[in-house]
Amino acid sequence: MNLLNRRICCAARRWRCRRVSTTICRCERSETYVWIKSFKIENYKSFDNSGLRDLGRGINVVIGQNHSGKTALLGALARRFRAIPHKSSRLRRTEAPNPISVLDLDFVVAGSEVRDIALAQQMNLQMPVPSDKGHLGPKGVLQWVLSLPEMVLSVQGTAHENGKSSWSQPHYPSNNLFPINALNQNFIHFNVNQTRTDFHIAHMSPGANDYFSFHFVGPLADHTYYFDAQRIPQNDFAFGSAERLSSDAANLAQVLNVLQANRSEFAEYVSQVRRIVPLIKWISVVPSKERGQNVEIRIWNVDESTGRDDLTVPLAECGTGIGQVLSILYVVLKSEGNIIVIDEPNSFLHPRAAKALVSMLRNDSKNQYIVSTHSPEILVASDPDRLFMLKFVEEATQVQQIARGDIGNAKEVLDEIGSRLSDVFGADRVLWVEGPTETECYPLLLKAEGRELEFGTAIAPLRNTGDLESRHGEAIADIYRNLSSAYALLPSPIGVSLDGDKRDMPNLKTLERAFGKIITFLPRRCYENYLLHPAAIAHLLNATGSVETSETSVRDWFRNRGSEPKYKVSKHEPLSAAWSQEVDAPALLDDLFQELSAGREIYRKTLHSPQLTKWLLENDRGSLEELIKYVVALIPRSQ
Repeated sequence: MNLLNRRICCAARRWRCRRVSTTICRCERSETYVWIKSFKIENYKSFDNSGLRDLGRGINVVIGQNHSGKTALLGALARRFRAIPHKSSRLRRTEAPNPISVLDLDFVVAGSEVRDIALAQQMNLQMPVPSDKGHLGPKGVLQWVLSLPEMVLSVQGTAHENGKSSWSQPHYPSNNLFPINALNQNFIHFNVNQTRTDFHIAHMSPGANDYFSFHFVGPLADHTYYFDAQRIPQNDFAFGSAERLSSDAANLAQVLNVLQANRSEFAEYVSQVRRIVPLIKWISVVPSKERGQNVEIRIWNVDESTGRDDLTVPLAECGTGIGQVLSILYVVLKSEGNIIVIDEPNSFLHPRAAKALVSMLRNDSKNQYIVSTHSPEILVASDPDRLFMLKFVEEATQVQQIARGDIGNAKEVLDEIGSRLSDVFGADRVLWVEGPTETECYPLLLKAEGRELEFGTAIAPLRNTGDLESRHGEAIADIYRNLSSAYALLPSPIGVSLDGDKRDMPNLKTLERAFGKIITFLPRRCYENYLLHPAAIAHLLNATGSVETSETSVRDWFRNRGSEPKYKVSKHEPLSAAWSQEVDAPALLDDLFQELSAGREIYRKTLHSPQLTKWLLENDRGSLEELIKYVVALIPRSQ
């Protein structure tokens, strides 16, 4: 069992794997962890007041449009926090804003972690005693506290415009697991003994003394890692024996050098890195040639067995994402009880690598993750404990927590209709259309009328609309009804555009009940009916390089073959207005392409329909005027 699997084989929280051999692990209870339970941000950047928001123990994902406040939120939670007061038109130009930015945090620690931190930092602590625990006596109370699997500590950070910042305890008691009777207040005072192995209890006395929670803000920061495209780990660092990565990842070279001494664990670490970035063959840490007291990280692009260390490159010459992956995986594999904040992993990693990384993190129950993203693939891969959507409304960021079931429900509904979350992710409103052809071509028609597809508006395909005409049409209509349900991840529909041949389908009334009065139908049988233009088709066929034809040849083919029964318009003269409206254009174009090219070309809707549309807009816009007006009417301008 490899190093990662030993870390994650127990799904239960606070359990860890002790290595027995290279293939066997034994699971033991672990009480070493720290995580943020809730937060509230006031008067900071785009946040006026976020409200109190609960975080999950595992993966938390933050989504939202650009400039909605995602980076500000992650920076605050990672304690990259300074006074930047919120700006609002509610204040007059000459009115001074509140100069203090505030961050409230409730964070969870285990009693064993409190013990370790207090001993390591020789803390002198005064802590409230629950009224129902006084009978245990000073020693018994302290033992009870240090054996707690969880305690919640509350702190408040304030940042001032003068650059100063401070932490305090916003309420009494600062540990909100302790219900204190105001008429029976007691506290215990204890500090580290001379041998630094245990605590000396000074006394337990009446009073409301509480200097407990804010002592742990510093250690909380030590457990917090912040990764984004701008924070690049150092290529080299002084030689040393540290095994814990610093919160800024500056000593990455040092800790990897220590890990490198254990060949099997280092090999397992490299194998996990390769799961994310397969092009990396090996990693080595060697003395720096420029700074002799330092060691530096070298990346192998060839197998280590070649011995070609002359082909290695320093980490500094690799992309930003490489250093971030090395740092993140080191924290995941070699420590626990951390808060790992990752701002837009898709901004410094290839989409496949970002998805692989998040999938790996999902299986780690020993650290808390707070990740922002624009990527629907990362959202789905992470399966987050908490999902927050940020919106900038009325000059301030609003934080909406989305039910976890919304992700699965939205994805399931889209899967059932053959669409994807990426089709509509991040949009405010959506126009559902017949298929990918319309998705590609409708923006072209809008642009021909001098309009661009507005930001926040998506055109998405309903790929399985043919099922509406089947005997299961009623059940299929129920699926489409869910598209207009209140799933927070799905934008509100502004219209549903279907092919004209569905105007008489038997389940139309059911579908209209599902979507309301926003269903419209193309004036013609389908989109390709607007593309039966001999000159455009001849130009497209000649452009393939495998066919030489003419407008006349295409026109003659239409006249000779276009009234055959299989094209469903035998009563109309080919190329007449009625024929162009009702003919089965996709079948017609498929046969025309194959026959005129002697089987060398086929009509590919998603490729050739946009090409024909572009040619017609440039050379015979009048032939598309009806279609342009139809599309423009579908997408009203937003307010």
